[in-house]
This record gives sequence, C-alpha cells and structure tokens, in this order.
Amino acid sequence: MYGLPLSLTTLGSQVLGRYAGASGISGLFLVARWRWTPYQQIASYLPTHGNILDLGCGHGLLSLAMGLSEPTRTILAIDHEPWRVAVAQKAVSDLANIAVETGSLLDTIAAEHWHGTVAGIVIIDAIHYLTPDEQVAFLDHARKALMPGGVLLIRDVDASAGKTFFINRLYEKMMTGLGFTMAKDLHFRSLAEWLNLLEKAGFDCTTEPCCRFPFADRLFVCRLRAAQTALAA
Repeated sequence: MYGLPLSLTTLGSQVLGRYAGASGISGLFLVARWRWTPYQQIASYLPTHGNILDLGCGHGLLSLAMGLSEPTRTILAIDHEPWRVAVAQKAVSDLANIAVETGSLLDTIAAEHWHGTVAGIVIIDAIHYLTPDEQVAFLDHARKALMPGGVLLIRDVDASAGKTFFINRLYEKMMTGLGFTMAKDLHFRSLAEWLNLLEKAGFDCTTEPCCRFPFADRLFVCRLRAAQTALAA
C-alpha cells in the first residue's frame, strides 16, 4: 500500500507541467491520477534502454515518466481513444523518444515485427478490458515480443480483495458508463488466477500491492522463464 504523497517529486512536476494547458476538469484528473498511481516506481522496474510498449497508455503519464527518467528508452504508447491520444501527443510533442498512436493494444502486441525486439511491455489498468481468451492471447504475444531479459509489467485488480475490489469495480463501471473508457465488458481475475495464468504463459512473476486506499490493484513484474528465453533466442 502506498501513502498519498504530500508533494510532487521533480519528475512528477516535470510530467504534470506538460499538461499545463489542460482544461480544469482534465487537469484535476491528471493530478489526481498521478498522485494515486506510483508511475515513477512502476517505471523503475523497466529496462533503462531499448524498445518499450505502453499499451493502454491513456493520457501518457506513464510514458512521460519512463521517457523523461531514462531518455535511452524508445517508447511507443498506444490507446484506443483518439481524444486521449491527442492530449498525450501534445504533451510529448518535443520528445524524440516517445511516440503516441491510436490503435488496439492487442493488435499492436501481435505484430510480428516486434518478435524478440522489445525490452519492456507495460499494460496498466487495461488488461481487464480484454476477454479471458484475449488475455491469454495477449500474454502469448508478449512472450514472443520480449527479448531475453525483457520485462512485462501488468497492473490490474485483485478480484479476491473483498470490499476494495468492489470499489475498483464500481469505479470502472462509472468510467465506462460516463464514456471516459470505451469497453464492452470487464474481466477481472483473483490474485491466484492472475499468477496461475502468468505461469502457464511462461513467466516468472513477483507481485506487490500497487494502489492507494481504497483500491485493490496489484503490480505483476514478469520475466520469461529460462526455458522460454532459450526458445526466444
């Protein structure tokens, strides 16, 4: 569990400063999102150089945290909402190491040209928008895309977390109901189910809480098992 920061870090100020022109509601949302999500810590788990895919990037907060903290990362950020992509593109417009595009996260990760070339893949608060079968397919494509030593980061909800899970679910229902997120349905899994799915997909994972009260998100830090790395090579 992360405490709510009373002040912004230097990186936080740099990131949020890039949204200075955002409207009042959008600006407040971005500040709240940054303060409630440990983007800087999430970014620290990724390799410091190479290709990074930020899938379901939203307004680009994590992409900026990754790209500003380590300029040797080359980041492709994808989101399916054109208006969010437009906000993110404006925020990164002068940064050569970050590109933001509209697209499908599943189609992006499935592209064969990524095979064995990606140092890091991040999907934050978005894998539950995929159906169970699509989640399995996503992990299969991620395994193929990662180079030896690459890292897959997933943040998602623990459906076995009791009352806090229902708060997450209510929040997601509200976001989809208001049209902030376009999703047909939500497909959550328990902590045990996520770990079992990731193991079957060929990953060794560690997991830790990655949220602030009252949410039930967890971060999964995943690397290919030795046998999978050998196959990839």
